[in-house]
Amino acid sequence: MQTSSSFRHDVRDTGESISLSEVVSALSYALELTEGAVKGQALRSCLLGMRIGAEMGLSASEASGLYFALLLKDIAGSDSVGRRDEMSGIPQRCYRGAEILHKLGMGALAAEAVRCVDERWDGGGYPDGLRGTQIPLLARIGAVAGHLELFSQGRNTQDAIRRLEENSGTWFDPEIVRVAVSLDRSGTLWSHCLTHDSYEELRRVVVGE
Repeated sequence: MQTSSSFRHDVRDTGESISLSEVVSALSYALELTEGAVKGQALRSCLLGMRIGAEMGLSASEASGLYFALLLKDIAGSDSVGRRDEMSGIPQRCYRGAEILHKLGMGALAAEAVRCVDERWDGGGYPDGLRGTQIPLLARIGAVAGHLELFSQGRNTQDAIRRLEENSGTWFDPEIVRVAVSLDRSGTLWSHCLTHDSYEELRRVVVGE
């Protein structure tokens, strides 16, 4: 599986090297503390999404965009989730998250994935009501990964898979659902991705240490 080490960016200072992926994972952890999220939520979503993306044969640039989008998809915070644009009534998280990723230099693919992660396959999502393949591929993968992480917390993973299949073709891209189900059946989807798994081992796998 392609991990952060495949697209590591190094900042050299006093003879040491700090990868961008390490900085981003630390930022995602800080966001979880601020928002009261379950520890490791972003890392687990990232690992699940990267496994799906690898199975789908993403290019290096797509994999990089997906990686940073999954780690930072909640960077806008709950304040933006609660606020809505006065004209459209759409939560500002979509726009604000994408804007922050642009400013951080994460690239257009990552920013668009964050902006569109709440779109639905059937056109019932936001911010643009996109339908089917109009939704950026990375956003479609991110939506599936986020669902799997959320609905596996403290539950049997098969509950998350069952819910995913039930919403195939409405919330989620049927092809991405198929890939996720196939990885689940082969036993390669959930390693290090359960809430009782070691956080340090999860972080090591995601950051590529």
